Amino acid sequence: MRSTSVVRIMQRMIIAGLVALTACTPRDQAAAAGTGTPLTVFAAADLRFALADVARLYREQGGDSLVLVFGSTGDLTTQIINGAPADVFFAANAEAIDSLAVRTMIVDSTRRVYAIGRLALIARCPTVQRVSQTSSAPCPAPARLEEVAAASVQSIAIADPAHAPYGRAARQTLERAGLWPAVEKRIVLGANVSQAYQFVSTGNADVGLVALSLVARDSVLGHTLVDASLHDPLRQTLAVLTASTHQASAAKFLAFLNTPAAKNAMHGFGFAEDAP
Repeated sequence: MRSTSVVRIMQRMIIAGLVALTACTPRDQAAAAGTGTPLTVFAAADLRFALADVARLYREQGGDSLVLVFGSTGDLTTQIINGAPADVFFAANAEAIDSLAVRTMIVDSTRRVYAIGRLALIARCPTVQRVSQTSSAPCPAPARLEEVAAASVQSIAIADPAHAPYGRAARQTLERAGLWPAVEKRIVLGANVSQAYQFVSTGNADVGLVALSLVARDSVLGHTLVDASLHDPLRQTLAVLTASTHQASAAKFLAFLNTPAAKNAMHGFGFAEDAP
């Protein structure tokens, strides 16, 4: 896992099966359960837990069933351009939606920023604590960003900046902090930010710069919030796709996002409504 080339090979394997990735966790499956024609939602990987929670709440209140498809924003955008069927796209930035807008592939009136994302610094747990999860306190994260440059840190997981907005934000953070030259050779690239988080949570990377939303409720891994001024704001943007044949259902789901229940769920995973 130390080799960037090995990770790139893994990325190609993951991307090849991306369209088939739907509701991959039990939590996602519960959220997507239901009858009738489901609404297909493509979503950035940082929403893996948060959107599943929102989907569950939506179903509990009588909303339509959902199929959640997670991946890096860049890869999902490419899939949509190439004709992958989806009704709604939750991107991790605005640029992805822009690229679809110039191709008239979104319903312009539905476009909006749904959240501001944040980066968090995490570190792997000792194997015993990671497996047993008996400790009353989560594993501590480095208190300062500068600690990632320590000689004891052999691998730093981030999402691939070529495909993932959180990866670009992670690289910007390291560059603006003046740390990139010292750590570049230790960077381990995940196909998306969820995989970067998994590298650390499974002990295959020493530290990681990942989405706060993936660790906000993690009882094992502690985290340190990254100074938002070190990277461009993560203005996470959504839109309904013009190719959708379920636009009325999509509109109902987007309306639900404005309810207190949905907003509280998003806030609980560390998302803000305005840039800090």
